[in-house]
Amino acid sequence: MLCFENVSVLRGRKTVLHNVNARIPKEKLTVIVGKNGSGKSSLLSCLTGLVRYTGKILLDGEDLSALSPRTRAQKCSLMPQLLPDTALTTRQLATLGREPYLAPGGKLSQSDRETVENAIRFARMEDLQDTPVNRLSGGERQRAFLAMAAAQNTPLVLFDEPTAHLDADHVGCFLQRVRALADEQQKTAVLVLHDLTAAVNTADYLLVTDQNTCVFCGTKEEFLQQNMAQSVFNLHQTAVCDPDGKERILFY
Repeated sequence: MLCFENVSVLRGRKTVLHNVNARIPKEKLTVIVGKNGSGKSSLLSCLTGLVRYTGKILLDGEDLSALSPRTRAQKCSLMPQLLPDTALTTRQLATLGREPYLAPGGKLSQSDRETVENAIRFARMEDLQDTPVNRLSGGERQRAFLAMAAAQNTPLVLFDEPTAHLDADHVGCFLQRVRALADEQQKTAVLVLHDLTAAVNTADYLLVTDQNTCVFCGTKEEFLQQNMAQSVFNLHQTAVCDPDGKERILFY
């Protein structure tokens, strides 16, 4: 369980987050949605220690602010919105995910190498594992960094608008892999998404930010029942069926 207790963030005199209280369930996929500037990415940055905050954030009862950077990196990984340009190959990038577990100057163990192999397979990057990341397409690059996050093998995995620059086909494939983190690997996955339709059709739970605080945190069914799309985003919702008969929620 990930718990936010009265979490606030100030940048200069500007309130970025104010008294956020929310509980994100373990081993589920939670999507954070909200208008631009409502504090979505700042909330993720609090979890990784990139932003100073007041209040408490507890992960399975542990106060994140009391953890060393190394211990935090063993519990929480982040895939940022802006991915760094690198000439490292996919395999070399994935190997970096094992750094929090190595002693200074230490070498990968057999278990570490197996974890990297599994991460590359999970991200479906086997055929591109020796390709420099800066030669990959946008969707391939996202999956290369997903391999690094998977190799880090933390119980909590964070994604800051990972699909912002992808076309529709790559968005679907990437979100399927993130879905598999929760369903197959029992990770707690937390995403910030801009696309409300993708968010609702991907998530188990949603957290909604508005006016720099959390105004809703619950199941997607509760989100729909409480008509949060209209009250926060001024959008209407409707249900349609895909060709395979699966119900999908659309917003307009």
